[in-house]
Amino acid sequence: MKLEIFRKTAADLLYNENKFEVIAALKATENAELLYIYIGNYNWNDGFEIPTAVVGNKNCDLGTALLAFDRADGLSFFVDRKEKNLRNDVYMSPWVDFVDSLYNRILAGKFSEYLQYVPSLTALQKYKFEKFYPEIPKIFIEGTSGEILVLC
Repeated sequence: MKLEIFRKTAADLLYNENKFEVIAALKATENAELLYIYIGNYNWNDGFEIPTAVVGNKNCDLGTALLAFDRADGLSFFVDRKEKNLRNDVYMSPWVDFVDSLYNRILAGKFSEYLQYVPSLTALQKYKFEKFYPEIPKIFIEGTSGEILVLC
């Protein structure tokens, strides 16, 4: 029964078209699993305000933060920043701000470990990132251990 209520709550937030209500609910929740499921199912075409609220919640754990980084295509930040100055691109700056801030908070240890994060990388992608971008911290390539929560 508890799981049904939880799924309904996640679905209610995901399909709520009032961005301000969603942000308020995500900022107020104490449910780390809800944050993980929300960010795992978020439509990234809707911008970075809601993901910023998720990763800004004190109950956001490392697995959720890494999932947000992954889903925001954070690893391409390492590739693209070598090639061009993304901060000067008006269309890219919100993405750069989000990814850069989240990256720094993850490295600074601002998130507790609770939920497992498994990167959505193939073995070949992992190899290429490790070979050509050795500066990327291993946690972004290998993930974390923790409680397993399956996205649906």
